[in-house]
Amino acid sequence: ESAEIDFNYRVFTPPLPHPNPKPTNKRGPAKPFHDQALDYLGVPEDNEDWGSGITIAVLDTGITAHFTFDATSLSELDLLSPTVADPQIEPDEVEIQEHGTAVASIISGSQGLAPAADILSIRVLDPYGVGDTFTIAAGIQKAIEEGAHIINLSLGSYRDTFALRRAVELALENDIAMVASVGNDGLNGLLFPANYEGVLAVSAIDAQDQHLSFSNTSLQVDIAAPGFEVFAAWGEEDWINFSGTSAAAPFVTGALAGMRSTTPKLTNQEAVNLLLQYTNDAGFPGRDPEFGHGIINIGRIENRDERGIYDAVIADYYLDTTSVPNESAALFISIQNRGTERLTGLKLKIESEGTTDTHPLQSLGVGEITSHKLFLNPVQLQKPEGIRIDTEVLSPLFEDVDPRNNYKAVTISKKDTPE
Repeated sequence: ESAEIDFNYRVFTPPLPHPNPKPTNKRGPAKPFHDQALDYLGVPEDNEDWGSGITIAVLDTGITAHFTFDATSLSELDLLSPTVADPQIEPDEVEIQEHGTAVASIISGSQGLAPAADILSIRVLDPYGVGDTFTIAAGIQKAIEEGAHIINLSLGSYRDTFALRRAVELALENDIAMVASVGNDGLNGLLFPANYEGVLAVSAIDAQDQHLSFSNTSLQVDIAAPGFEVFAAWGEEDWINFSGTSAAAPFVTGALAGMRSTTPKLTNQEAVNLLLQYTNDAGFPGRDPEFGHGIINIGRIENRDERGIYDAVIADYYLDTTSVPNESAALFISIQNRGTERLTGLKLKIESEGTTDTHPLQSLGVGEITSHKLFLNPVQLQKPEGIRIDTEVLSPLFEDVDPRNNYKAVTISKKDTPE
């Protein structure tokens, strides 16, 4: 047999977004979720059995026995020796030690997506949120041995190592779904293990469906989930507003656990495929470096077999900022079919600067996306007050289940264009 010598790199929890200045999206201040994230995702109120029979390994700083957890469904493994206090770190900087508790509470617990799931806490990070790639790899191996169905990794390093890569491959070979945060550094590039093929790489959005400025980007991003001021457990009895891609990843983990428990015949890969198939498009039409396949939508997955749902949606606007000064820029207006029936006869109405135009749209199969390009000239782009554009998708041949999402308005201003 052969062996490979490798470096052992430090691994961190993604740094928590600093509350001052407040995180932003491309259109301004970010909007918090607070306790509305499950409603936003379309999680049904009767989800108390979600996760039953599913074991989820949470590789993190450990989990405190907060009252939100059922003690019988929480087990722990500690891969670290007792941590000695770092003299260079002030006591008030040790708050990160509850990171694992917050992550696990989004997955399970009384307020989680999959309250009935069994949580296996594997402590691989110290109270400061620091570990190393060898220990993370060992934690993945332990999760495999303990029969985990899903592994949540709200952590990472920008260094690829053989040990970590091989551990991920072994988990995937054992039909274990792996979910990881992409990182909170606002970089074009992802943390490992999110950057590995087969690992679900999760970026963060706010409650306005917008990509958060701190969330890393890459063509390897798979899906986006709530990641700004979501309620999460902290310590033994507290709750906090938790932000970051660390918060986004466990929403995806909990969703997979719910799907596996309600439809036991699904393999993990089939559950992953469904999750990506029924996302809400956002940003650039189709897959993009900010949202991946789109924003997680559990309601669409739950209703996928219900016939007769007609739902045409103005999904998003995307301004092509590759335009150079003094040239026109293309504004992409995306329309998506989020129902369960093919949509025909659609029209797009656009109102701007006192004019109204109507454009026919192509037929859309379930989940399909189309886009209309609206070209804005330099004069329009440089207006100090911006240019307001109102759009509405018209559906004369059927009754739309949610007319509210047929309309969207945006004001494009100079700050949206390159300097």
